[in-house]
Amino acid sequence: MIRALRCAAVLLAALWAVGVEEAAAQTTVSRVDISSSFGPAVSDTYGRGEVIRIEVTFSSPVQLGAGTTLGVQIGSATRLFSNASGASPGSTHQFSYTVQAGDSDTDGIRVQTLTGTFTRQGGGTVNTTIAGINTVDSGNYKVDGTLGVAVTGLALN
Repeated sequence: MIRALRCAAVLLAALWAVGVEEAAAQTTVSRVDISSSFGPAVSDTYGRGEVIRIEVTFSSPVQLGAGTTLGVQIGSATRLFSNASGASPGSTHQFSYTVQAGDSDTDGIRVQTLTGTFTRQGGGTVNTTIAGINTVDSGNYKVDGTLGVAVTGLALN
């Protein structure tokens, strides 16, 4: 009887350890960055036709499903940035949006929400909460949809 109780205790401890390990298998958003390598043509303001790129980094590789979007506040409107990374799994994914006429944000854009289907490599869950991760208005990335894109290197024959 004592031996059976010890075996049961060992089995329960092993099952508990597996449950703790599975609970810890959660991927979270660890960084949100506006890609500075594709900055605005005019100072710190994106104009009509320019593409804003934002990178979202997860704590472990994630595969994004079709239709995954990043909601970004531009002025008083929320614009949906589309997945520009494709479907390949990875820790960092890029989202993009082309500035439209009428878009305006004088104090800087703000990342708000991440929605879609997320698959964590190896199983487990994906927490897509981005609140509190450098998502405040970024005065370095303003938007003025009345500005046109500067044309450079134009040759006429």
